[in-house]
Amino acid sequence: MRRKVTVTTITFPDLKEQLRELALLDMDKFLKLTGVDMVQVVVCSERAKKKSLQQIANKVKLSKSTVQSRCRKCGEQLKK
Repeated sequence: MRRKVTVTTITFPDLKEQLRELALLDMDKFLKLTGVDMVQVVVCSERAKKKSLQQIANKVKLSKSTVQSRCRKCGEQLKK
C-alpha cells in the first residue's frame, strides 16, 4: 500500500517575506537562524559611516587590532 505524500513548496518571495517578518518580530532568532554575526554587522556599518577604528573598538568593546581585522572582512563579504 502506498502512502500519499504532500509536498509544500515555498517560493523565494514567500521565504523572503517570512524572513523579513521573523527579523521584525525576533531579531535574535533571525540572526541565529541566518548565522549573522551582529558584532560584524556593527563593525561594517560603523566603518561605512567613516568611524575610526578606535571609535568602533570602543563601541563594540574589542581591541583596535581586532576591529581592524574585522574591517578587512567587510570588504571580503562585499566581493562575494
